Amino acid sequence: MQKLGFPSPFQQSPVYFIAQTTSTMDAAEALALSGAAPGTVIAAGYQSHGKGRFPERVWTAAAGENCMFTILLENCYFPAKPTLIPLASGLAVALAIEKIAGLSPEIRWPNDVLIHNKKAAGILSRMKGSRLFIGIGINLNQAEFDHELADSATSVFLETGNIFSRDDFLNIVLEKLFFTLHIDNLLPEIEKRLWHLKENCLYTNGDGGSPFEATIQGLGENGELCIIPRGKTYTQKLVSGSIRETTDL
Repeated sequence: MQKLGFPSPFQQSPVYFIAQTTSTMDAAEALALSGAAPGTVIAAGYQSHGKGRFPERVWTAAAGENCMFTILLENCYFPAKPTLIPLASGLAVALAIEKIAGLSPEIRWPNDVLIHNKKAAGILSRMKGSRLFIGIGINLNQAEFDHELADSATSVFLETGNIFSRDDFLNIVLEKLFFTLHIDNLLPEIEKRLWHLKENCLYTNGDGGSPFEATIQGLGENGELCIIPRGKTYTQKLVSGSIRETTDL
């Protein structure tokens, strides 16, 4: 495990890099058990079992081409409500991509960042006791994707034609994360970039069930997705699930 040449903006804790791990979430949890300070970051060149939001989903990325890390924090450290952490993290990634590449990423509720309607980053947050773990995977320099992902995934490289320093980008993402997790009023900044705001989408409940069409109205104060189901006049607040294009039905 290599200590990188810049500290975490969270309490100036160390930022580590490991060439390969099962997942940076696993590595961060192990660091926490060994007494690592809040703010410690573990990044990896490759994850053999990168974790997704659901057990059946994994984060797949080519070795050595992308930015994948987990940061260990204290969950009482931020003015942002815990339910807003994934969206605040998505905002940080979007701001970092805007800064280095001049692109205009969108935040897809609840935990994805898209570029030109394709997934470029995903966020997973977990709380264990007083500890908060935020795992972020960003497709940075990946030049191609497997056939099943080619139509739905992209990278900053594919969108710009430029290769970016992984360490420099990680440093910027951490700076933006420190910024977004300390914003008192996150929602307006997130909604500026909210995917399909005031447009139609397909919503699927996190517990399963048939998808239904709805219009996205915005976000609730706790990060809920506010929608109006097709054919209805009332606004519904959703706390879990996923959204996608209406053409996917």
